[in-house]
Amino acid sequence: AEHDEDQTQPHGGKIAFGIQEMTALAKDELITIVEAELKGAGSTPLCESYYEAYRYLAGLPLGYGNQDLDINQHDKDSPPRDESSITEEGGVYQSPYAGCSNEIFVILITDGVPQRDNAADEAIIALQATDNDSTASSIEVTDANGNVTINYLPMLAEYMHNNDINTDMDGKQIATLSTVGFSSGANDARNLLESAA
Repeated sequence: AEHDEDQTQPHGGKIAFGIQEMTALAKDELITIVEAELKGAGSTPLCESYYEAYRYLAGLPLGYGNQDLDINQHDKDSPPRDESSITEEGGVYQSPYAGCSNEIFVILITDGVPQRDNAADEAIIALQATDNDSTASSIEVTDANGNVTINYLPMLAEYMHNNDINTDMDGKQIATLSTVGFSSGANDARNLLESAA
């Protein structure tokens, strides 16, 4: 399920600005999205968001990218999904590898530990099961309230770095993850971020 059964909690993230040539116009658009449309409200689904990035890079159908909800202080359309990242038929991502290098570098930025970040766990475990060379494992993460959860971000990052993400294209397409934690809230996520990078 992409949402909780009662449809009260969204999961993952969406592609708000697809990978593209960074023209002056594109740069201005990205800055506007970051400064005016991104809101600091909601949970911290680090692994689910990176899993949605995997789906984008692989040219797979949208997972969480079209399933956002209006709840609390969160406006599902702020910022809106980048429709240019989806095929004309809709529902499937256009992989950006066709227009760029076979290695994409992803920077994951967070101000805290993951929260409500387990909806993609089974899919990530299934991906890792296809990787005979996998050495990464899940990590226990403890939040500021002492709650302990298991997170699979290191497993997903390793899989995306070592395996062909988009098998429909020639060559081997991979992604390399770098992580940035800022604020005192990110201190609790340090082990996770370092293990995933």
